[in-house]
Amino acid sequence: MTFNRTIASARAKEHATGKSLLVSRRTILGLPLLAAPALLTGCTAETLLSAGFNQDTASQPPGSQQAVGTVAAALGNGNVVVAASPAGEANDQWVLIQHPSFNDVTSIQGRFSAFRGDGQYMATARLFIPGADGGVPTLQFEGFNQPLSDLNSFLHLDFLTNGTVRVNDDSSLIFGTYQRGQVFSVQVTFNISASAATATITLLGAASGSLDVAIPSYFLNQARNFGAVRAWMGANSTGAFYVDDLSVIFVIP
Repeated sequence: MTFNRTIASARAKEHATGKSLLVSRRTILGLPLLAAPALLTGCTAETLLSAGFNQDTASQPPGSQQAVGTVAAALGNGNVVVAASPAGEANDQWVLIQHPSFNDVTSIQGRFSAFRGDGQYMATARLFIPGADGGVPTLQFEGFNQPLSDLNSFLHLDFLTNGTVRVNDDSSLIFGTYQRGQVFSVQVTFNISASAATATITLLGAASGSLDVAIPSYFLNQARNFGAVRAWMGANSTGAFYVDDLSVIFVIP
């Protein structure tokens, strides 16, 4: 059983329990996109994280409690605030992550509502990285109940200034293209078991490319403890970028 790999965003705000068989149709930049559960046959999908910021107060940090799951921000010397859509989308708010110095880490971490362990997951996020001062943002995948101060991950994606994506700091795992100054989506489908974990990374919207990755065996235990998604910028870069619609869906066996 697999997810349809043409999906860009999964957001299920109508289910406070986080359980949903069908996630609503969404339009991004005029393109209608369906979330994974709408295309699963004979499967039950549970939303573990659905973080959007339209109900939060502009120019303030995002609220901890989200539609499903929670978020937390680590400011370091930077700032994490709710802001109007960088693409001018009406009635749409994002989180702006500003990291002005090479010290510390500025991040937002989305935390699952529950732990589910081995199985199949689909994680999605929308990003907007300005052309002039976007720096090198990172999107990474972490363990359940992982502290904000702990930056360990079993998979992370760096969005390089040349418009490509690097996986786990590995120069042999650079793929795809994305457009700075435009909205694009990242979708990562995980298959996690006691013996192995894999990820299919897909770029959509103002981006393209897909890569299948085997999670290194030394990260397997952390992958089996999957429970958080973080967008951040650290000591190797400065700049600002936007993130919205952090979502993770689990297929109930």
